[in-house]
Amino acid sequence: MQINKSLLLGLCSVICSGMANAAVEGFSYTDTNATVKTTEGSLINPQTDAMVYLSGGLDNKLKLSVINTSGVTVFNNTTDFIRVSDRLSFSGREFYGKSITIPKLMDGLYSLKIETINSSGTTIDQYTKVVEVDTEGPIIGDWYGNGTSNYGAETGSNEIWWLNTQNTGEDSKIWITDVKGAVSGSVIVQKLNSDSIVLTRPMVIDQAAFKAVINAQTDLSNILPSNNASDPYSMQAQLYDAAGNITRSTVKTFYYDNYGGAPSSPFAVFDPDANLAESVSSSFVGFVAYTPGMTVKTNPVRLLYRVPVDNVRDAGVKGGLALANSVGATNVIINGEYGYFDMTAPFGYNNANQIKWVDFGRWMAGTIQYNLSLSETASKSPVLTSATFLLNDVRMSITTGIMHHNSILPATMTDFELRVQPRDYVQRASFRGYSCDIPAGESICSLTGLTYEMTKGGYGYLHDAIGVVSVGLPMGTLYANYSYGESTYNDAQYPQMTSFKVDTTTNTLTAFVYLPGAGSWFERLVMKAARIKYGTKYLNPISSIRNGVNWEYVFNLNSLPTGNHSLELEMVENHGPTTVSPLQTFKVENATPTISITNSGSAVFNEIVGLDDLVVSIADESSYTIDSVIISGGSANDTVYLATVSKGNNVYSLQYPRLFPSLTSGEIYTLTVKATDVFGNQGVSSKSFTYQPPNIVNVGSLTTLAVSRDLASSADKPVSEVVINDLRTVESQLASGPQDALFTLRTDAEISVQVLGQVVKPGQTVTLNPVATSGVVKFSVYPAASGQKGKAQFLFEILEVKSNI
Repeated sequence: MQINKSLLLGLCSVICSGMANAAVEGFSYTDTNATVKTTEGSLINPQTDAMVYLSGGLDNKLKLSVINTSGVTVFNNTTDFIRVSDRLSFSGREFYGKSITIPKLMDGLYSLKIETINSSGTTIDQYTKVVEVDTEGPIIGDWYGNGTSNYGAETGSNEIWWLNTQNTGEDSKIWITDVKGAVSGSVIVQKLNSDSIVLTRPMVIDQAAFKAVINAQTDLSNILPSNNASDPYSMQAQLYDAAGNITRSTVKTFYYDNYGGAPSSPFAVFDPDANLAESVSSSFVGFVAYTPGMTVKTNPVRLLYRVPVDNVRDAGVKGGLALANSVGATNVIINGEYGYFDMTAPFGYNNANQIKWVDFGRWMAGTIQYNLSLSETASKSPVLTSATFLLNDVRMSITTGIMHHNSILPATMTDFELRVQPRDYVQRASFRGYSCDIPAGESICSLTGLTYEMTKGGYGYLHDAIGVVSVGLPMGTLYANYSYGESTYNDAQYPQMTSFKVDTTTNTLTAFVYLPGAGSWFERLVMKAARIKYGTKYLNPISSIRNGVNWEYVFNLNSLPTGNHSLELEMVENHGPTTVSPLQTFKVENATPTISITNSGSAVFNEIVGLDDLVVSIADESSYTIDSVIISGGSANDTVYLATVSKGNNVYSLQYPRLFPSLTSGEIYTLTVKATDVFGNQGVSSKSFTYQPPNIVNVGSLTTLAVSRDLASSADKPVSEVVINDLRTVESQLASGPQDALFTLRTDAEISVQVLGQVVKPGQTVTLNPVATSGVVKFSVYPAASGQKGKAQFLFEILEVKSNI
C-alpha cells in the first residue's frame, strides 16, 4: 500500500459571521431591570460588571482598553494567546476570541480600543468601538388629560378619573407629561387592589410634545370588561429608553363606562283610544304593549321605554342611561326595579343630534329604535330632499362633505335652495338664521339674501343645521330629521416644520411637522401629505406617525438618484395650504464599492501559498463596511469566514484559516469579498485558485504490506511511520506531552486506514492525541483491514502545539 502523506502544523482558523477584524462581538450583563441581557449594540445598561466578547485570530493576544471622553484609560486588560480551545459562542455565532469582564462603569461615552498583538509582541491591528453606558431611566411627569367636562369626563389633575369613551382627537387622549428620553412605553391596567393584569397597551411617544399617550377610546373602550363605571381600575405607565431602562409612573385610579344597555324597542306605545284594561298597568293608562309592526295613531308619537333601575341616571347611577330629546318631551318615572322613559317625538325622527340615548362619557349610548307604522289618518312629518347653493355657477350640495381647495379663494356661496316632500300643511325651512315658507302642496323655496363668504387667509366650517318644521298643526310641531352643512375651507392654518434629523447610519431623514388646529371639523383639517422636493422631483416618505397636532415623516434618502441635491420639505394640508421649508444638501452615489484582490501585487494568479501576499483593496466615494470575506471550496468543500487586518488606506490582509491543501487538480478554492457602502450599494469580488498552506510538509510516499498491523523493518523500525521533528509552541518551547490533532482521510482514498488505534474511513476526520517528546511526534499509518490494497492521502493537523515543560 502506498500512502501519500501531508502534514499541516499550527494553522489559525477563525470562523465568525461577517467579521472584518478583531472586534467587539457583544456584551453580556445583568441590566437595571435585573434581567440577564446579551446585546451586540453600542448602548448598554449594566447594573453590575459586564462581560465583553472579543473576536480575533489564533495565536494572537487581545488588549482591551476602556477610555472615557477625557482620554483617561479607566480599565485595561491583555488576554493570553487565543488558542483552538478559545472557541466562543455568542448570539448564535461561533468564533475564536476571548471574553473579558469589565467593571461597572459610570454613565457616559467610552471608547473600547482592541489591539491585536502577535506572538512577537507586535501590535498588528487596532479597532475602536464607541459605546454608551446609560443606567438612568426616562424622565417623566404625571398623568394628565384634557377631556374634563366632555360628556361628563373627569381627568385633568383630578386624583380619581372618570374616563370618556366617545371623544375623538385630543379629548380622547390621556398621557404622561414632561417625558424626556423615552423611545417606547406601555400602560398596564389592573383592577384596583388586585395583582391580576386586565390589559397591557402600547403608548405613543410624542417627542415633539414630550408626552407618552394612549387613547381612552381606542385603547380601552372595547378591551376592558363591560361595566357601568362601577368597577375601579388602576393604570401605571412603563416608559423605556433606548438602553432598556424603565421608569414607572404613579398609579392612577379611574372609572370607565363601556356599557350602554340602551333598549332595542319600546315597552309600550300610547294609544289615545285605549282604556285601563287595555293598558300595560294602572301607572301608565293609555299605553298598550308594544308589538313590532303595529300601527300608531298619533304624530308626534308617544312611546314608553323600560330600563333596569341600576342603569338609570335619574336613579343616581352615574353611568346610567338618560334620554336626550330636543324635538319632544321626556319624563322619567322610577318604579321598583325599572325606570320608565315616557317620551314624545315626531314619527320616524332618528337624527341622533336631537334624540338619542346617552350615558356617562360618550356622545351616544344608542339610538331610538322601534318598528311601527303610522296611521293614514295621522299627519306625515316633513322630509328634506335636498339643500344646495351656487358656487362659481356650479350648484353644489350643502350636506355633502366638500373640502373647498384654497386655490379657488376668495369665493362666495349664493342662491341657497331647499327642497322638501310636499305636505298638506305649510312647511318652514331654515338655515343660518334665514327661513322661507313652503305652501301646502309645494316643495321648494329659496333663502333670499343668504350668502357665505370664503375669504383668502380665512378658514371655516359651514356646519349649521337645516331645519324643516310644520306650521299651524293643532297636534304639535312636526320636524324633519335635521341635516347639516358639511362644507369646509382653510387658508389660515398652514403646516409648519418644527425640526428634522438625519440618521447617517441608515441615511433616513425624519421631519417633524406641526399643524395648528389639526383634527378640527371631524378630522377634516389634517395633513394631506409631506414629501421631499429636490429640483422638480419629489421623494415620498416611507412611513409617518401622527401624534395629535404633530406628524413625523421618515424618508429614505438612499432612494434619491445619484448626485448632489438641495432638499426641501413640502407640506400640504387637506384643503391645499402648502408650506415649503429648506432642509439641507445631500449627496447620493449609487456606484458599488470597487474591490480588488491581488497576490504579490498581481491581479492574475491561479495558485497561492499561504495568505501572506493576498491583499484586498476597497475603493468607494463614501464610507463602507466589509460584510464578509469568505474562502470556500477545496476537496472538503469548506466555507470559512476570514478575519482581516487593516493596513491603512483601505487595504486589508487576511488571517489564516484551517483549510485542506489542494493536492490534486480541480481542488479549487474561491475567495469572495463583499462590502456595502452607506447607501446600500454592495460590491462583490471573487478570485479562484489552488491553495497550499505555507507550513505544509509533504512527507512523500510510503509503501507497506496489505496487513492490518504496524510492521517493522529488519532494523526494527516501523515501515509506515510518520516522524515530525522540531515542533515548537508560539513561545518557541519544544513540544512535549499530549497534543490535540486532527487526522483527515481524503474522500477519494481507496482504502480505510488505522492510526493510533483508530480506524479512519475515506472522507472521515478523527481526533488524535499523539504524545510529543522533545519536540518530536511519531505515529504509524497502515491498512484498516488485511488484504486491502490501494492509495490513500491524508492530512494531519496539530491544532495547537503545547508544552508541559
